[in-house]
Formats: sequence, structure tokens, C-alpha cells
Amino acid sequence: MDPGTKEQYVLNGHFIVSMFRKTVHAAGSILEYSGSDSVVERINSSRPLKSDLIIQVLSVGKLNPPDIRYQYVISLNQRQTFQWAESDRWSTCTRLCHGSRYREPICLRNRLQEVESRLCPGNPPQPVSSPCNVNCDLNWKVIDTSPCSVSCGTGRKNLIVRCVRQFAANYSVVSDAFCDPSQKPAEVEVCTETCNKPKWKYSAWSDCSTRCGEGTQSRQSTCVDSFENVVDSGHCERLADPLTHKKCNNNGPCGKWRVDQWSPCSATCGKGITKALYACHQAHEGGAILPHDFCHSEPEPVVERPCEGPPCVQWDVEDWSGVRRQAIKMKFSHF
Repeated sequence: MDPGTKEQYVLNGHFIVSMFRKTVHAAGSILEYSGSDSVVERINSSRPLKSDLIIQVLSVGKLNPPDIRYQYVISLNQRQTFQWAESDRWSTCTRLCHGSRYREPICLRNRLQEVESRLCPGNPPQPVSSPCNVNCDLNWKVIDTSPCSVSCGTGRKNLIVRCVRQFAANYSVVSDAFCDPSQKPAEVEVCTETCNKPKWKYSAWSDCSTRCGEGTQSRQSTCVDSFENVVDSGHCERLADPLTHKKCNNNGPCGKWRVDQWSPCSATCGKGITKALYACHQAHEGGAILPHDFCHSEPEPVVERPCEGPPCVQWDVEDWSGVRRQAIKMKFSHF
């Protein structure tokens, strides 16, 4: 494309390509074109170009990016000039909000081609700066809170604090590194919940401590609010002291051990033992029999003692006057 002729195409163009070799007069020179049908598509100019030419590449279909290579020759007789110029490329913004961007100076040869900065004389000028990301602010924001640790009285709740990029109507969470750590609010906060009509809540009564006579029963007490949530017992201090113990005697007075009769002596002769039957009875005369634990307050009676029957007898064998005879005598003995 020749920019000097109102950007008219001098070769191909308008999606029309030449498949065969040809020469074209343009930019004060002769261009030799290999044609689009060659393996390597090439454009050569053996003379210096007297004006600019723009090369555009047409890529059709899902092809890989074309491999473009170029070479040029600069006349030694032509005077080279190197000077600083502003780049048309802006740097990235220095901050997420209220930052600056810069256009770095570049070194140009003959005001056209960017070359290494060492070829330009003197120090580069100061970069041109411009403000950027001016429509937002970086702030700490509480984005969520936990429930109060208590349902009644004073407790604590946890705050989830994040660094956010705040716009006029919305925000986005960013890394905490972008916000000033010294300005970060506390992540724990005191909270107070109203106590609604505290009262004592009781467990079931325990069994009576005894089966008979006077005993006691007990139960556990807990301070709760109107929603049955357990709260500190201090909230029930203005109430009457909880009733956690009471006397009990559900089965009447205790009984007494009574021995009814003794068994015969265990030995028909000599020493033996005799045993007695016993039971727990109501204390009054002719009282009914009670379970054994109704007499727990008294030691069990002695219901076993020694006894002695008549003397026992046994057979005794002796020799008679040298005569081999045996006599049997009854002999009494005691055991």
C-alpha cells in the first residue's frame, strides 16, 4: 500500500491476489513479486525507496501466524539522525486506584525506526505521566459477621474484614496487601443481646436417698431465657433461690429384724450348729414382712450359733488273754 497515493493498493489488495511472478513500479522503485503460488512469497526492491510503503498480510482460514522476515540496506552516504521521541505505548497503572501511567521515551532513527536508546544523544526526557484508575478507592470493608457468642447479655462476634476496590455502586475483593494494614479495623467486636425473662430450669428429681424413714431428693438447676437458651446464672440472681433439695418419705417408717425360730442342731450327737429364720417386719406387734432394705438402719441379727447333742458311741476291738479272740465293747466318747 502506497500512503502517498491516498493509500491505494499497489500489489494485490481488496482480497484479490496475484498467483504469478510480476514487477510493479512504486515508491520510486521497481518491486519484484514472486507470486502467491510460490512456496516462499517474496517482495524484492533493488533500488532505494523514495517514499513509505505499508506491507499488509492477508491470512485466510485457521492458519498459523505467518512467518514474516525482512532485510533492508541503508546507504552509507545517507546522513543518519537519532533523536528522542514519545512512545505511543502507555505503561500499566502503578496502583489499583488513583495511580499513574507513563509513556516512556524511545530513540528513533531518522524519526521513523525505533532503535536502542544508547544511539540517541544525551539523557532521555522525563516520561509523560497521566493519572489512571481514578474512579475507585481502596478501603477495608466488613463483608460478614458471625452471630453473637451469647443469646443473653454481653458476648463477642467475629468480623470478616477484607480489602476491597470500591466503586460508586459496587466493590470487588482484592488482596489485603493493597490496603494500609495500620487502618485495618478490629476483627472481634463486643455484642449485647437482650435477656428475655430469665428463669430457673430444673432437671427431674432424683430417687429418694432411702427406702424408708426420712430421706432427701435433689435436682439440677440452670438459668435460661424465654427461648430456653442457657445463660449465665447471674441473670437469675434477682429470682428466688432455686429449689434443688427436699425431704422425702414415700414408703413409711423403717422396720425391725425379727428372728422367728431356730432349726434343730445339725449334729445328732456331739457339737453342731443351729440356724434361725429371720425377716424384716413392721415395727409394731404383728407387723407385716417388709423388703430387707427397709431394715438397712439396723445390723442384721445373729442367726447361727453352736449347739451340743448327747454323747456319741463307737466300737472298740481288744485281744483277750493271749487267745486269738476279739471282744467288742461299746465306748462313749465326746466330739
